[in-house]
Amino acid sequence: MSTATLSEQPRYSCLPNIPEELQESERKAILEFFHAIPTVERRKTNIFYVTLPDRPAFAVKYAARDAGSDSNSTPRVPRVYHVLYDKPTYYYLLVMEKIPWPTIEACTDLPDEYTVPRVAAAVKWLFDQTPYVPPSLFGRISVPLEGERPLVWHRFFKDHEPSLAFVHAEALSKYVTAILSRYSRRRPFRPVSFADEPNVIYHSDVRKPNFLIDRDTGQICIIDFQHIGIFPQSFRTYGLLHYTDPLAAAVREALGLEITDTIRSMCTAAGCLVMTGGAPTFGLDEYGVQKKKYKRDLFKVNNVSAVDSEKLVSSP
Repeated sequence: MSTATLSEQPRYSCLPNIPEELQESERKAILEFFHAIPTVERRKTNIFYVTLPDRPAFAVKYAARDAGSDSNSTPRVPRVYHVLYDKPTYYYLLVMEKIPWPTIEACTDLPDEYTVPRVAAAVKWLFDQTPYVPPSLFGRISVPLEGERPLVWHRFFKDHEPSLAFVHAEALSKYVTAILSRYSRRRPFRPVSFADEPNVIYHSDVRKPNFLIDRDTGQICIIDFQHIGIFPQSFRTYGLLHYTDPLAAAVREALGLEITDTIRSMCTAAGCLVMTGGAPTFGLDEYGVQKKKYKRDLFKVNNVSAVDSEKLVSSP
């Protein structure tokens, strides 16, 4: 049995199956930095940054083991135990906590009046984490593989996946405008610009199967992060339009997100994009720079279908 006194016991414990790359002196230094943060300031956020000798800058997120379990307005997020990389398949495997709650879809006896406000609060909490995202991050929230930028997942794009890994809002603006320019051979259009919009966290797959609920407390758990990323603000609202899912529309109304002219133009562009073949880039690269001319017949639009696409936002 150890004879160490209570004061000599380490003030941290390493979770099982988590890689331990830091030295003990480094872990102590991080904890000392954390303990030096005033309690009032510590409660205002859940992240701090620290730099250690001969190490890159670290972003350290913190939370109590049961963080959020006492507050029904704060969603629960599955705990991650380990990340595995399978070289033969190039897949990352996230070993996560399995939360034994049913999906909202499975709880057919729960009325929307009960579930919608709770999902809206959970989505709002997610959106409110935007200030803690590094300003340099744009697109998918994940780690690139061998220097490559991962493609985002968003309902605006054909099959939810774009043909380019856009690096900034200007590139997105040029891409959407390129789609509209092909559609506007017979109709005038207004170029789309996201330059004046802040980059925010979006969730473009708000559906009942993607949220668990504790039937006893009403607490929500977010389980699908594939369609979560960082894009201009219009993409946040677009992901909650009524035609994606009734729950998404109800959440948008609860959060008071308005449909702007930019989003209406995005609806037209998305309707046209669906009718293209393959994964069109319109001659643009990930920076929105024109690389080469593309064939005039690459983008063929059925005028009736394109006009109908504008009706996607004709009703709430």
